[in-house]
Amino acid sequence: SISIPNAICFAPGGETAYFADTAQSAVWAQRLDRAGWPSGPSELFLDLSAAGLAPDGAVCDADGNLWVAQWGAWRVACYGPDGRFRQAVGIGAAHASCPGFGGAELKTLYVTSARAGLPDPLPDHHVLAGTTWAATMDVAGIPEPRVVP
Repeated sequence: SISIPNAICFAPGGETAYFADTAQSAVWAQRLDRAGWPSGPSELFLDLSAAGLAPDGAVCDADGNLWVAQWGAWRVACYGPDGRFRQAVGIGAAHASCPGFGGAELKTLYVTSARAGLPDPLPDHHVLAGTTWAATMDVAGIPEPRVVP
């Protein structure tokens, strides 16, 4: 029943996975067992429909916060493990598509953006669509978990 799956990422420790449906403006949390398999039903973590926000890609930081790119909102928003809004990092493109932490200490937040759905040629206020943004953060990301074959 998911139409546009996005935001698949894992909280520190690997006990929780997050996933979203952009079209439903929702992000779910899924508990995982020790082997990394779903344990129990998923739970609605964020309902962004009232704000008209569309979650796209996401990543967790070392403090367990969820950083969600918000398609059409010119930003990546941070939500605590309790689901409360913490802060937003603006980018110069409407369609923030996927955040990720990188750099030597995993303290650089990289954010890709997209041109999809924008007119061609791009109007002046959208000329940076499709570029990647970088911001130095106070919090570190976590290394991506390895896939077990």
